[in-house]
Amino acid sequence: MERILIVDDEKTIRSLIKMTLSLGKYEYGEACDGKAALEKLHSEHFDLVLLDIMLPEMDGFELMSRIKDDGVPVIFLSAKDDVNDKVYGLKAGALDYITKPFEPMELLARIEVVLRRKAVSSLWKKTTDEGIDKEVVYKNIHIKEESRMVYKEDRQIALTPKEYDLLLFFINNQERVFSRDQLLEQVWGFDYAGESRTVDMHIRNLRKKLGLEDDLITLYRVGYKLSRGVSV
Repeated sequence: MERILIVDDEKTIRSLIKMTLSLGKYEYGEACDGKAALEKLHSEHFDLVLLDIMLPEMDGFELMSRIKDDGVPVIFLSAKDDVNDKVYGLKAGALDYITKPFEPMELLARIEVVLRRKAVSSLWKKTTDEGIDKEVVYKNIHIKEESRMVYKEDRQIALTPKEYDLLLFFINNQERVFSRDQLLEQVWGFDYAGESRTVDMHIRNLRKKLGLEDDLITLYRVGYKLSRGVSV
């Protein structure tokens, strides 16, 4: 299920958005200023950000500039209805701009469109051209996505299917912290009913097989993250 971060300094607006997202069966988090939102985006996984512009600590445009390379789509949701603000927001990288006040059903429709566009974009990026096996690189680890082959330097490393999925997920979400439950949902599937400690076992295996002891980090009582490396 998609998770959406609500960033707005007005409690009544956040409450209205939360009720709207509940109608769409979305999960959500919230932040009341730009700095808190940035911290959440660096520590939790979100599929979309609903972002106000006039925020304390850090305004929406500055926050957008800091997260635009992270791959999380943004919809500006603002009372600023000047056309120049809308153009600036879209040129800054937002996928949509909705003016307050808004109709809840219109907001849900706009969210659905952006998330569908994200899903199509992700699928397109994974599609190879003319049979060329797309390569993902993290430090000295090379992954061939089509063949699901993993190499450390020039040596092929045998991974189980879930070890491979977990490795690729971490590489695609570097520096983000995930709890066991979040990893189970994202990698194993939302309906996984097994033991959550299976995550620990798979992470131990990845560390041992790929030499990631210093890169695949445990945050005590919080979760795991992969430190930033070189990836394409």
